[in-house]
Amino acid sequence: MKKLFSIFILFGVFFSANAQESVVISTQNVISLYANAQKAERVGNYQEAINTYKSILFIDQTQAVPYFKMANLYSANPVNAEEASLAIALYEQFLVLDPNGRNSGAAKSKIEFLQNFMADNGWRQQSHDLAEMIQSGQEQMRDIVMAVVHPAMKAQSKEEIAQYVDETYATFNKAENAYSSGNYQVAEQYFNKVLETADPTSPLYMQTNMLLAEMYGKQGDVQKMQQTLAALEENMTTNKSLTQYYAAKLKDATPFEDDISGVWVSDLTFDIEKSALPYLAIKISKKEEGSYDAKILPYCGLAKKNNMYKGKPFGYYPVINKEVGSDYYAYSYFDTMPHNEAIAFHFTNSKFRRGISEEAVISANKGVNTFTEGLVSVCAEFDNVWIRGGCKVVMYTFGALIKGLIYLFSIDTKKTFHIAADMEQIFPGCLQLRLERTRLVEKSNGYERKSSDNSTMKMYKLYPEYNIVFADKGNELFGHDVFSKEEIQQTEEYEYLNALKEHGYFNRQSYKKLESKVLDYCWAKAEEDPNMKIAAYQSMASFENAKKGLFSYDYDGADGSFHGWVNKSNKKNGKGVLVSNTGNYKYVGSFKNDYMESGKLTVFEGKNVKGEYTGSFKKNQYDGNGVHTAFNIDNGDVLYYYEGAFSKGMRHGQGTLFMNDNSIYSGIWSKGELKYGEGTYDGGIYTGKWKYLKGENKPVPNGKGTLVRDNGETVTGTWKDGVFVPEKKEKKEKVTNQ
Repeated sequence: MKKLFSIFILFGVFFSANAQESVVISTQNVISLYANAQKAERVGNYQEAINTYKSILFIDQTQAVPYFKMANLYSANPVNAEEASLAIALYEQFLVLDPNGRNSGAAKSKIEFLQNFMADNGWRQQSHDLAEMIQSGQEQMRDIVMAVVHPAMKAQSKEEIAQYVDETYATFNKAENAYSSGNYQVAEQYFNKVLETADPTSPLYMQTNMLLAEMYGKQGDVQKMQQTLAALEENMTTNKSLTQYYAAKLKDATPFEDDISGVWVSDLTFDIEKSALPYLAIKISKKEEGSYDAKILPYCGLAKKNNMYKGKPFGYYPVINKEVGSDYYAYSYFDTMPHNEAIAFHFTNSKFRRGISEEAVISANKGVNTFTEGLVSVCAEFDNVWIRGGCKVVMYTFGALIKGLIYLFSIDTKKTFHIAADMEQIFPGCLQLRLERTRLVEKSNGYERKSSDNSTMKMYKLYPEYNIVFADKGNELFGHDVFSKEEIQQTEEYEYLNALKEHGYFNRQSYKKLESKVLDYCWAKAEEDPNMKIAAYQSMASFENAKKGLFSYDYDGADGSFHGWVNKSNKKNGKGVLVSNTGNYKYVGSFKNDYMESGKLTVFEGKNVKGEYTGSFKKNQYDGNGVHTAFNIDNGDVLYYYEGAFSKGMRHGQGTLFMNDNSIYSGIWSKGELKYGEGTYDGGIYTGKWKYLKGENKPVPNGKGTLVRDNGETVTGTWKDGVFVPEKKEKKEKVTNQ
């Protein structure tokens, strides 16, 4: 049978105090050590955590994270100059190994803090030999490592490891043959021997557990079957973590210049229920250092909407942009520059100046054609906590991508003067495409900013190892590359699509797989970088909204601001924050077709809060269940609050009103007024019909009802405008005998 060879990474060699016993350590062992150290930290066993981090460095002193982790522990509460100095030395070594990492800023701040702390306490900084510190206590370090090393991995040499692998597979073949022939007792012995010698991270280890569980099931041994399945589940979880760990390390090690080359797709699709094609799919190729070609592929919404290609499946050809000349609509190019070398060109009418800028500006006063002529594109300085050292911002300089963004984000170039377009790396494999527009008003002394907004969507790279492909009509496939017809027709995906005859479902599954791969990377990095946990949640939100045809949108102007999600018609949908300076309100919640749907609305008078409403809306009016609170704008005290049903902005249905004088009114409301119910009145509780008098903020009895006073007295009868109306006594007729 075909061997599924395990791959072991040789991190280092241990030497005990008595003999030269070499041990091969797998990556999974190192992951286990990290997990043990973090567990010790969580329960407060800081010395155990430090020793475990030291054991990792004892294996491989080039790993940066253990230095940072130990420095954090020593710097948490230094009791003397030695501990503070050691923390500084550890932070400095971390910066040597990872000078531009996500934690480099924190390390520098900690060093500065500790140096000031020592100066304040009159402590003198001491020198530390970190190599000697790591090597000290070798026997203890060895015991910590050996506790996580599989017994079969204790070898004398690489040759002995190879011999272990061969023997393990030979044993597995014997077990499989015995199982096939029904000799379960012998098969069990061989299978257990495989589990004793195989690397737990290998596919063979999982395959052995699967066959064992199957065999126990045939024998009716439920307990052993459950135990084996539990071991299999644990092994699969570990293997998945290891796979994610390798993938994350590989991406982190790839330079930005290499990572950006390849096929990228947007998470945005406007046709999720039908074709589910990406709105944007581009293939980026490196021309020279810092310069790239970008080709919009024919299998995306942008290319189809703008008729960038002609022809049929497997025979598309790009359309020439006659406005420019010999160039194609689908072809663009861009340059990149480091975020600390951003140089911008400013255009104001016919004048311009060159220099460092906070925003990237393209002159747009001539309309859409200006962009296809490739006037100029510039780059801004970005300082993003997500970006690793050496990060770069992509800036577009020409062609279809700019025009496509203008179309997508519904930009009226006749009213827009400055436009900025850039793409920023959020993390390896994820780019954020952003288009910013600034509206200006011409003044006698130049131009004044009226408003600005920016629209963003995320792009994700289709790595070869993802094995993700999307399908266009005719079952034309594309993935990490654009494939020929012959290549496509030889794939299993092509045969599957021919049988399925519905590429929309196929593409939806590809999107699910892409989302899973992206989140796997984020969670794999989240343990060492909390910011990646935020990245995971943001990617989840972006994928979820993109399925609905929504992209992120920010607006800031004199009339207010908005941050949230909009559709291709620029209508607010999904969650968002809207602030109106003209209407003096702030809304935080969900939108539907540009209307508030469910959330919290705060109304201001000047800078003071006048009222708050939390609940559901219909056409921007309170509608459904909610809570409305009114405040005294002078001191902020609550005047009243109402909890219940609303319709067309008024109390309508079942609800309760609580006043600041402790009076309560509960019952059926109609068009803002209490019609029937119970409430506080005349030293008791009145139940019956109610009415609002003109100019009053509380209802009064009006109609039939019952008043129960605090002293127990009960009055039943009729009220008129809050006044009890006594019943008239009937006159008795005098009867005369005839």
